[in-house]
Amino acid sequence: MNSNQLAPQSRFQKTSVCLVQRRVFSSRQGVPRINRQALESARSCPTTYVSTLGFSCRGLVACHAAAESTEQVAASSKESKVSVVDGEVVEAVVTEVTPKTLELVLPGKKNAPAFLHISHVSGVEGVNAFPSAFAPGSTIKAMVCKAERARGRIHVSLKIMEKIVPGLNSGDFAKDPAAAMALVPAPGTLLDRPKNANNANLIGLKPHQLVEGVVVGYRPQGVVVEIDVDGQKGTALLVKANITHGKFQGFENVLPKGESVRAVVTKVGDTGKVSLGTKQLESEPGEMLVNRQQVFQQAEQRAEAWRAKMAAEAAGATSQQA
Repeated sequence: MNSNQLAPQSRFQKTSVCLVQRRVFSSRQGVPRINRQALESARSCPTTYVSTLGFSCRGLVACHAAAESTEQVAASSKESKVSVVDGEVVEAVVTEVTPKTLELVLPGKKNAPAFLHISHVSGVEGVNAFPSAFAPGSTIKAMVCKAERARGRIHVSLKIMEKIVPGLNSGDFAKDPAAAMALVPAPGTLLDRPKNANNANLIGLKPHQLVEGVVVGYRPQGVVVEIDVDGQKGTALLVKANITHGKFQGFENVLPKGESVRAVVTKVGDTGKVSLGTKQLESEPGEMLVNRQQVFQQAEQRAEAWRAKMAAEAAGATSQQA
């Protein structure tokens, strides 16, 4: 007898079992929840009551046990949640060295996983390998720069400490890691990372402002530019997506180190991070790739035109909302 030929009573039994199963199991945020009363009803029902679905009450009870175990694991994971904050000094043990990262665990934070990107080893340019002092099994002290976990790991830094720990200077962790590490405060210390620490002279910068600078380096996210505003210097990031409307490979192929650039400020963050853009100055997509000098020469007129365009778009959006 197939499912379409079931007697009315059997079809009713099948529907009832579905309802029992749904009452027994519900979910909230992906974690199974148990309805105890419905479970007892499922336990007390005869095996024949659910035979039309191909499983028995024992199956329901087994599923219930698995769901209960899942609830317990979820509860224990909440209890074991690691507490870290930006600026906190932590002790870390190196577990693996890759070309781009140090894989770490934090013994004082229930062995929470962490990582140190090679760009955060030191402020000096040209660090393309980790010092031998950071071999697997070695212990270091680092500062949490991103308390929220990135891909399940906590992001830590040494480079930032070179700027804010008394006695440390840019490049110290690359030159003599042991001596630099001796100056780092004890784990648990909260380092004061003042806003605009890198760009204290650039607090007055405003979005859409045109600035001049020189390319001084590269990061995965974009080109590092040292900008000069009325004699006050600081660093800014020309984000990859804001360089040009065209497609390119390699920052150095578009903006070589040492080249003078003109760009507009696209964002000034609360922590003093300044983002720049040059694609806003293009008269056609990809112009930065074929004639960037013309873009820079006409930067003032093009920046004014871009600001007018942005103002018009903002006014249009406001009128539509009204």
